[in-house]
Amino acid sequence: MFLRKNIFFAFCLGALAMHCPGAEAVNPAAQGKAGGMGGAGGAGGDENTVGVDGGAGIAGGAGGAGGALGHNGTPGMPGAAGANANGGAAGAGGRGGDTDTAKAFSGGGGGGGGGGKGGDGAWLSLSDDALGDFALEGGTGGTGGKGGTGGNSFGGNNQGAGAGGMGGAGGGGGGATIMADRVISAGGIVLTGGKGGSAAQGGDGGLDNGDGDAGDGNHGGNGGQGGTARLRLRAARVTGDIALTGGDGGVGGDGGAGKPSGGGTDKGGSGGNAGAAGEGGHAILSLEAPVVTTGNIRITSGATGKTGAAGASGGANFPYDGQGGLGSAGGMGGKADFSARRLIAPGIHLVRQDGALNFNVETLEVHAKNTTVILGNTRANEVDFGQIRLRSGQTLDMRLAATNAYRFTALKVEGDQSAFMDGDMDFRARGLMFAPSPTLQEGATLFQVRGAVDVENAKVGLPGLIGLQGGHAQRDALFLLEAGNLSGTPQNEGMRAKGLQGVTILYDYVLKTRPQEGTMRLEARSSRAAPQGKALVEGFLSGLALINQGVDLAADGGMLSALAVERQQTGRHFFVSASGGHLRQRSGSRIDLDSISLMAGVSGGTRLAAGRLTMGIFAEYGRGDYETDNRFGAADQALSLSGARHVRGRGESHYTGGGALARYAADAGYYAETSLHAGRLETRFSSADLRDYQGRQARYDLATPYYGAHVGAGRFLSLEEGQLDIYGKYFWMRQQGERVTLSTGDDLRFDRSQSERLRVGLRLNPSLASVWKSYVGLAYEHEANGRAKAVTRTQSRAYAIDAPRLKGNSALFEIGLSARQGKGSPLSFDLGLQGYTGDRKGVIGSLHANWVF
Repeated sequence: MFLRKNIFFAFCLGALAMHCPGAEAVNPAAQGKAGGMGGAGGAGGDENTVGVDGGAGIAGGAGGAGGALGHNGTPGMPGAAGANANGGAAGAGGRGGDTDTAKAFSGGGGGGGGGGKGGDGAWLSLSDDALGDFALEGGTGGTGGKGGTGGNSFGGNNQGAGAGGMGGAGGGGGGATIMADRVISAGGIVLTGGKGGSAAQGGDGGLDNGDGDAGDGNHGGNGGQGGTARLRLRAARVTGDIALTGGDGGVGGDGGAGKPSGGGTDKGGSGGNAGAAGEGGHAILSLEAPVVTTGNIRITSGATGKTGAAGASGGANFPYDGQGGLGSAGGMGGKADFSARRLIAPGIHLVRQDGALNFNVETLEVHAKNTTVILGNTRANEVDFGQIRLRSGQTLDMRLAATNAYRFTALKVEGDQSAFMDGDMDFRARGLMFAPSPTLQEGATLFQVRGAVDVENAKVGLPGLIGLQGGHAQRDALFLLEAGNLSGTPQNEGMRAKGLQGVTILYDYVLKTRPQEGTMRLEARSSRAAPQGKALVEGFLSGLALINQGVDLAADGGMLSALAVERQQTGRHFFVSASGGHLRQRSGSRIDLDSISLMAGVSGGTRLAAGRLTMGIFAEYGRGDYETDNRFGAADQALSLSGARHVRGRGESHYTGGGALARYAADAGYYAETSLHAGRLETRFSSADLRDYQGRQARYDLATPYYGAHVGAGRFLSLEEGQLDIYGKYFWMRQQGERVTLSTGDDLRFDRSQSERLRVGLRLNPSLASVWKSYVGLAYEHEANGRAKAVTRTQSRAYAIDAPRLKGNSALFEIGLSARQGKGSPLSFDLGLQGYTGDRKGVIGSLHANWVF
């Protein structure tokens, strides 16, 4: 619930708290209500009887209590704001009694002033959001009571006049405290510490007209300390100004006056010292979470109060004059204390008067506006900025004092264009951190100082890996700092850093300060392709693995269909073949491919002198979903902005094309075969583990032509159990290259990739019933090439990416079953299952349907 303009106040007078539901709506504020004055002391009685002193004065009564605060109302309702109280003033002391006898007795001493009671504090807690303006002022400290006047002595043979009474101490001022979860203020926040209480004059001494000494003046009472205004917020957004002012110190009191003596050799009374003035109240603003203000922040400590006058000396009775009393110094001004975790403000003005000033901000954000910091009469140990974060395009105007001793842990400059600072800066033995944005413009300097900069023994901080925008820029140098006059050498001059452009280009930088040029920069000593870029090429290679399966389908299923035509010895043959399954291909890492391949065509045969020739044409289509997995060591892992040890990719590929096949079977049992393929392959790739500095996943789409062929030869041997097919086949497939731009801006060029496989094996076709035929086979396959190459480019340089490849050895085991209705039947089916092990592992199933017409 927001705190609206209806706020219930409660006023506590004395020990009684009264709630006032009909109070007028006000903004969250606390204003003082003075305590009652102390009662005056009663006068002492006179004495005319021989041998009796004058009566002492009666001490003044204590000051009345200030108003107390009402506490929170019921849960969910805003607390009722009580009245902040000023301290009560002390009562004045009573006057001492006189004596006029001729005996040796003195006048009565003045009564001491009673101390005033301090005001109770105002306290308000808001658990919900609060709207409106905030104005808090601590209560004024109570005034010290004046000392009572000493009694006079008029007898000729007495001990002298009475001394003045001690002034009473003033009461402390009441505080004002508000605690809130979050504040949204359209007007601003004003906190003022209460003024210190004034000291009172000391009591005057009594007058002596006889033979005794005159009475001494006494000390004035001390003034009370001003109250504290305290606001503690967990978060704040303010459109107005924020002002903190410590309370001014109280005024010093005058010393009490001494009186002259009527005796010839008797001493005049000394003047009394003034009481001490009260210290000004404090103003404290504590922000436990980020605060954003569009107004300025002004923090001023309190001023010292006016000094009191010295007490007057005793009467003129040279050389027996009494000493004059001392006046008191004015009270010290109250402190102004500001603390915040994170601050965004356009202007900060810090002014220390006489009271202490504490300014502590963990992080100063120069974020959306330029920021000006003015340090007026402040001390180095009073101002601590912690970390200053300067964003691109903004200016921090912060002219430090000549000592350059103001504390900040580090200045962190970040962004995609230049940030500025006005004034000379001394970074000696300090932290200077840079966080370039990936979109930092080429040739731009991240931090420009319009003045002189000293970086002697500074510690330069950089990210573990600097992310850079992918694209055509060649990042051989990153300009970090430029100054009108640069001097000194950082303690880590020559430190090494690495930068990653997009996700594919890695730079090895060294920190170099060049005072003669006024620059600090990172200079590239070398550059190369990032190791994680290999995952991008495996997406391209998965397309080659997919079309290899299409070639296998044509070499097996297509030729099985051709055999059906040979048995028919006549007509044309329409066939459909399909295969699908899961294969894992080693590529230096691995590619998992789930795929399906289809082909449909027409073939026919003709009889030659020594055998039969079968030929056909076909259309083909294939689709596969794939996953890649690359594993990297700890050293390479540190070169990834995502920090991934495994870089996993995924995507899908599909091809569309066509081709032709032919087979010649000699009557002697020998045969030769071939197939030709051409078409278009499209591939998509993405990786959640391969990200640039902005968190974008690496993605690409590409489309390339492909073409290939296979040739084979073999011989059928007749056995008692059936027929044995001994064969050898060579497969060649090429995928053309393509240039793509990644989603991260990287410019990649994939070179053409080529697969060359040799397979040798045998297949046994047992003799079964005329309708069903079966076969089993075993083969060995060797991939001799299967390499995919790519480069990542800038305008002036190309970097070769680590090339994965399909090279390796595999074993193939196959079984199949054919259903044929005999000669003259137009329809036949073939079912097959192939299992791979070695560098290619998995299972592929196939189905072939044949129709003769």
